[in-house]
Amino acid sequence: MVYVRVSVHNESDEKGYVAHDVPQVIVDLLDYGDLQGSISLGELTFKRKKCQSAVKGLRCGKMFAALVLAVDVKPEMGANGKRVVYVDLSKKDVSSEARRLAQINHNKAKRLTNILCDISHWVGGECDAEVTTQSLLESVAWVLHRLDPVGTPWDQLCQLVK
Repeated sequence: MVYVRVSVHNESDEKGYVAHDVPQVIVDLLDYGDLQGSISLGELTFKRKKCQSAVKGLRCGKMFAALVLAVDVKPEMGANGKRVVYVDLSKKDVSSEARRLAQINHNKAKRLTNILCDISHWVGGECDAEVTTQSLLESVAWVLHRLDPVGTPWDQLCQLVK
């Protein structure tokens, strides 16, 4: 389960709604940096059954939970120097409980990242040492995640503080 945002790389109208004639919707995987995935039209669902199109009402920037169906890692490198990864996602198979948990976990990760970002700016301004947000993420969040891969780093940090 991942939390995604509808990418601005989709064809959209002037109000930001995704074009209704696209074969798939491109999304950004928020928990995985700049990784992008796609959701085919058959894997999108909406509560309104009378929609003429599966993407009608889907605006760029909208965030929601999605289930990972398949990951295809290509051996060649992309134009940006990183491996080409194709992630197929589904919005249709996500239960309301899984959707709620994905949003909670995303909010916890965002909270921890914001705290580490504030610390890097505060410490970086106070001393000559170069403290980046990335170095703090590697030395704090990743270590906390290794302690308990099932839980979230935020939960681990709260346990350590208590």
